[in-house]
Amino acid sequence: MDLNISTLAERPELEGPMWDMRHLWPEFMMHDPVGWANMGQIVRQLPEYVLVATDADGKFVARGFSVPFRMDLDGRRALPDRGWDEVLLWAFSDLRQGREPDTVSAIEITVDKAYLGRGVSHRMLTALRENTAARGFSELVAPVRPNGKHLEAGASIHEYAFRTRASDGLPHDPWLRVHVRAGGTIEAVAPASMTVPGSVEQWRKWTGLPFDTDGPVEVGGALVPVHCEAARTSTRPHEHAPARARARTSTRPHEHAPARARARTHPHEHAHVSAPPFIHARSRVHARVRGAAPLPRPPSHVPPRGPAPRVRPRSAPGPSPPGFSPGPRCPSVPGPSP
Repeated sequence: MDLNISTLAERPELEGPMWDMRHLWPEFMMHDPVGWANMGQIVRQLPEYVLVATDADGKFVARGFSVPFRMDLDGRRALPDRGWDEVLLWAFSDLRQGREPDTVSAIEITVDKAYLGRGVSHRMLTALRENTAARGFSELVAPVRPNGKHLEAGASIHEYAFRTRASDGLPHDPWLRVHVRAGGTIEAVAPASMTVPGSVEQWRKWTGLPFDTDGPVEVGGALVPVHCEAARTSTRPHEHAPARARARTSTRPHEHAPARARARTHPHEHAHVSAPPFIHARSRVHARVRGAAPLPRPPSHVPPRGPAPRVRPRSAPGPSPPGFSPGPRCPSVPGPSP
């Protein structure tokens, strides 16, 4: 199909259709607090890193978000365990501090439901790589949300992320497979990516499930079971009201104090290609995908971020809140059929 892919800086009139597009993100993913705080800021402050696609009739088809950040900095230099969340925080911290970015991270690719299964996600990923290169960067990383993992919520993300097909050695997961075919390398698991806190009542509203017993709860669309702790013994109302719980992607039990009501989704929704479990994926942006038309060079009113930086020799994009519309998180989205 014919696609017109450009940056939002070039076609700002598409911001409304971009947020209104029909998507398949689970409701609970609309309530990630980092997404709430930052996804809209990408549009406001970094529109040259937002891609929008329309078809030949001008109908909105897909969007892609990315952010520039500095990897070569004390305390960083490795893709973060908090994946999607951490990269967003790094990017806007660097923007506020005036740090020169040296890497770009994909944040989200979302395809309108009417256009799924047509290879659009692959072309949007290619366009993200093209846009990254056009702005003077040599590496694109992505916290990727494996879109087939919810079918095996109990499986270990550490095994799932690196599972391959015997027929061709490509990843078992369809969305990871798209990244590898585009030249990406699955690098590591991001075990605490995209934490979604909420009360038991909120999780009941988001999912329609009772959340009335302690323990793991399988939630449609979640890559791992949500851990629910419905009982409460805390008597400090200003800290934690009785009969509340929380849901999050983190699974580090030492972070959760006893007698606190919590529900959480297991972090293994994402992986880094450099993925809660998100997976990290890396890609050298000069690697081109055949059949994808190159993106035009940045317009004069959107200056590049500087010359290509020196980066470490390795290769390789969530969702947003209500009102913004939405993950893996890099890497993070319904992908095409294999």
